[in-house]
Amino acid sequence: MPEMIGKKELMDNIRSSHEELESLLSDLPIIHYKNADGGEEWTTRDVMAHVAWYEAEMVKVLESSALVGSQWWYLPLEERNKLIHQAYMMEDLESVLENEKATYSRMMELLELVTEGALNNPGAFKDMPVEWQPWQVIATNTSEHYPEHIRQIRDFLK
Repeated sequence: MPEMIGKKELMDNIRSSHEELESLLSDLPIIHYKNADGGEEWTTRDVMAHVAWYEAEMVKVLESSALVGSQWWYLPLEERNKLIHQAYMMEDLESVLENEKATYSRMMELLELVTEGALNNPGAFKDMPVEWQPWQVIATNTSEHYPEHIRQIRDFLK
């Protein structure tokens, strides 16, 4: 991963990856969003709730110009994702999709406001380790995160 990135490139990467996710979802029959037995298996609805959680965490970082967020970040990835899954299990499909759309839009609005310099400067974000790049934190939880779930949804369809 490069040490620095242009703001336009970062935003284009996020948009492109998110558009691929949206395109896949637009062709998906409603049955693929739901798990009729309410079991522990993830559905597409669960994946989208998960994606929205990570986007919401990036909104917190961008709104506060600080490395802030849920205490779940301190947990191992599998445990964190299990808690996210459990937290949104009872959310209806429409709420999940509306939340993800609104959260993504808010995140992109905030990214528009951040300077390119800040995205490449850990000192611009309170409590960010000096060896981290703010843009990499954002990319890891968006444009690099979406493809994993695009593959997961495609696997559901097989």
